[in-house]
Formats: sequence, C-alpha cells, structure tokens
Amino acid sequence: MPQRIPELTMGPCREFGEPGLEDIARLPVPPVMPDRVKKVAGRLAADGAIDGDEALYLAELVDKMAVAPGYVRFLDASKKREEAVRLYEITSRLSLTSHPLRDDLLLSIGIILFNLSPSEKLVELLASMRPAKGPLAYEFHSMMALNYLLLERLDTAASHAEEALESAPDEDQAAYVRMLKGCIALRQGNPESAITFFDERKPAGRLRTLASFYSGIVRYEKEDYEGAIRHFESARPGAGDPLDRMAIGCNVGACAVNIGDMEKAESELQEVSRSAWKKSGAKEAYRKLLADSYMGIVSRAHGDYPQAEIYYKEALKACIRQKNTVGIANQIGNIGFLYLYAGDRAGALRLLNSCMVYSERMGYWDGIRFSYEHLYDTLTVMGHALEARKLKQVYTSRYPGLR
Repeated sequence: MPQRIPELTMGPCREFGEPGLEDIARLPVPPVMPDRVKKVAGRLAADGAIDGDEALYLAELVDKMAVAPGYVRFLDASKKREEAVRLYEITSRLSLTSHPLRDDLLLSIGIILFNLSPSEKLVELLASMRPAKGPLAYEFHSMMALNYLLLERLDTAASHAEEALESAPDEDQAAYVRMLKGCIALRQGNPESAITFFDERKPAGRLRTLASFYSGIVRYEKEDYEGAIRHFESARPGAGDPLDRMAIGCNVGACAVNIGDMEKAESELQEVSRSAWKKSGAKEAYRKLLADSYMGIVSRAHGDYPQAEIYYKEALKACIRQKNTVGIANQIGNIGFLYLYAGDRAGALRLLNSCMVYSERMGYWDGIRFSYEHLYDTLTVMGHALEARKLKQVYTSRYPGLR
C-alpha cells in the first residue's frame, strides 16, 4: 500500500498533447475526403443540384488540402474569408435540394470550413448532419468525439466515439477511437472503464504514447503509483514535445512522492522546474506550479523546512496568478502544516484557519477536512481542550463526514 502523504496535493498533470479547436483544424484532411468529395460533387453536378464550376472548385480545393495539409492554415485572412464565403454560398444552395447525397457533401464542406475557421458553432452545425455508412462516417464521428471531449460534452463525445468505433475501417483507427473512449471515461470519473480501453491492443507511434500516458493517469487515480510510474516511463520515449516531457516528469515525481521515494521525486521535479524556466507560457507555468508544490513536500520530508516554505510560497504566488482557487487553499494549508513541523503552532493555527475559511467558501471538501483535522489536533496538543471541543461540535454538526 502507498504511504499516506499528509499534505494537500495537486494531483497529476493531465495535459498531454491535448489539442484545442485550432490544433484540430490543422490536422491533415481525412484521406478518404478528396476522392469522396470529387465523386459526390460530380454526381450532384450531373444531376443539376450544383453547378459544374462549383464541383470543379471543390475538387481543386480538396486536392490542394490533400497535397499540402497546412494549405488553409497559411492562407492570409482575406483569402480565408474569400474561400469561406464561396463554400457557404455552395452550402446555402445545396441545402435547398433534396438529393440523397446532399448531406455527404454538406458534411465534407463543413469539415473544410472547420479547417478554415474552427468554432464551437460550426461543430454544432456539423452535429446536425449524419453521413452515410462508410469511411466518411468514421472520419466524421471520430472528429466529433474529439471536439465534444474538448468541450466537456462527455455523453455526446461517448456517443460519437461508439459510432466511430463501429465505422473504423482498420485496427489502427479502431485503436485511436478506443483511446478516445478511454479519455472520455477518465473525464467522466470512471477509471475502471478507462483502463479497459487503454489496455486493449495499443496503436503505434504517437497514439501508443498517448495511451501509455493516460494509462498512467488511470493508475494514479487508483493509487497504484508504481504501476503509474511504469506507464508514464513507457510514454517518455515518444514524448517529443517539451511540454509533454514536463508533464511526464511532474507525474513520475508525484508518484514517487506518494511511494516515499523522495530522491527520485526530487530528480524528476527539479528537471521540470529547469525546463519551465527556459520558456514562458501558461502551460509551462502550470507544470512548474505542480513541481514546486510537490518539492515543498520533498523538502519537508528531508527536514529542510525553510526551503519547503520557499517552494510552497512560490506555488502559492503561481496559484494566485493563475486564479487556481483549489491550489491557493492547498498551499495555505500546507504552509500551516509545515509550521507545525517547525514548532510554530500559533502561525500554524492562523494559516489553517485561513485554509478552512477559503475552502468553505468554495466548498472544497479536502481542504475543509485537512484544516479541521489539524486544527483540532493542534488545539488539543496545545492544551486548549475547550476550544478543541467547540471546534469539533461546530464542524461535525456542519459536516457529518468529519470524525
């Protein structure tokens, strides 16, 4: 069993190669799209549903996107606007027809428009369409599943992921969808389900790295810290992005703290801090915040209380800058706990009271329980039995989950 860390902890870094809407728009056009668009547009033009020059325009555009995946990304604003207006004009006319292939072409144009200008509104528009069975269905549902995962619409993401899995044309693409399903289950608070998706046949390359990383997250949630380390380490060789390497370092360090291997934790976390100093950005700052918070625990365990306080205060300042309210409560509580080790009980009481007030204000249960337990124990040790009894009476009646 892992040892119980008395401090309030921030948990693992869950960000690993997670794209935003802009990143998704930069992905290569689905390989089936050029041939499908040209075939469908040609059929619609032959049947008079769209003009021949519109079909030719669409064919030329998807060919450019297939040959140069970053084509639409590098267009200037006026050219993007020109292309978008042309596409919206085609969709407006196309939507008035009743051709059986209409929705397939509308969907393909919608994906192109998403490459030009990604937005949640366009995602909702695409969601109103349903492709015919076949390769395009896989591309559509997998893209929608990822979008809704990023938008935290988890039930909708799960529904699209299931349809994508049913339409996957080969095992590698099915493995990608299983990874998506695992991420969705993890966000839904269902690690048992997530682990089954991550443990199925893993895909190759980048997807294998992602699957290993999220398998580590699942095991962290299950408090299997040694197993989590193995999966995080397995993800390390494929982590080309410095932010991903920092996320792995944070998580290996956090796991090492939880199993009492402070030397390994210190090595990993200090490397994260060194890497974070080389760049300035919100994601780097968050990783350094996690590293500083855990380094406070490492320094306390080594008996270096002044250095632990420095780390906690650095983490506290970062939490304030990032408006991380749970993190603020954690650092205030941990500094108060540190003062107990250093023998400053009066200072500890003051900070633990602050942690309690802050935690109650936002309904942060871990902070409430942590503050109560250490306030009660400290008052008892100091001989303030009456105050301890009053504290217990007030808080156990307010929160029955407290002992």
